[in-house]
Amino acid sequence: MMIPSTKILFVVNAPEFFLSHRLPIAEAARHQGYSVHVATGCGSSVSKITQLGFTHHAIALARRGQNPLRELVTLYDLVRLNRKLKPDIVHLVTIKPVLYGGIAARLSGVPAVVAAVSGLGTVFLGQGGLAGLAAS
Repeated sequence: MMIPSTKILFVVNAPEFFLSHRLPIAEAARHQGYSVHVATGCGSSVSKITQLGFTHHAIALARRGQNPLRELVTLYDLVRLNRKLKPDIVHLVTIKPVLYGGIAARLSGVPAVVAAVSGLGTVFLGQGGLAGLAAS
């Protein structure tokens, strides 16, 4: 039997990706008694997430950003969010949330993590010298 205060936090790059790829899982978790939280970057689909009854948390998560300082801010935001929410499970979707969210979960003592990498990521789509170097 699920304890009503059990929290799951989905961390996804973009709100529309959560809706298109993780909505059924989030709805099933809610049906089982989980308190469902969703952390994504900003976007027009955030309103749909909240209309569906999920708690949304905006995080500075750039899908293609490579600025080290901004990436550290993202990691810090995730650690801070985990410490504030104290989720029982963090479900990380796509490569950046898996990398940064995994580190943040470890640093903040999250007891369970699901890592779901979908696709190859944008680094594998590029062609040319720098893209080849980044992929190796």
